[in-house]
Amino acid sequence: TNGNQTITNIGGETFYDLTINNGSGDVLLAASTNVTVTNALALTAGAFVPNSSTLTLNGTVTRTSGTLTTTGASLVFGANAAALTLPNSVFTSSPSPLVNLTVNRLGGISLGNQGITASGTLALTNGIVTTGANTISVTAAGTVSRTSGWVNGNLNKFVTGSSTKTF
Repeated sequence: TNGNQTITNIGGETFYDLTINNGSGDVLLAASTNVTVTNALALTAGAFVPNSSTLTLNGTVTRTSGTLTTTGASLVFGANAAALTLPNSVFTSSPSPLVNLTVNRLGGISLGNQGITASGTLALTNGIVTTGANTISVTAAGTVSRTSGWVNGNLNKFVTGSSTKTF
């Protein structure tokens, strides 16, 4: 039997705390089910799979043995004055593939032991992203926008063609 569970709420769902604890499968987000976790995301067992939806994390992230599978998803580190350090091995794959990555967290974020690749937009809205030995990559088709904040560490932006690029 398939132990997967699906969260479905077109338009979105907000949780104060969300614990992913499904040892026999994954917890999936249905299409157009954007989820905001305002306080704490706990990855205990199984994978949390946002699919093509947006996951907004405004609080802490802890990990026992669960993971976050971000292929095709967008990830927002939302408004919070506290710094966030992502747990080691939080993503199912490394570098973790995303469509869009938005950092809007005054306290900033630090990557654990994994990098992130964005194929859409890397939006630096507020806060510093500290990569350590890891890398945030933006594919050739992706874009970078910045209001405030920056990447403290390794940032790769792939470019193609012979046109002039300004940095």
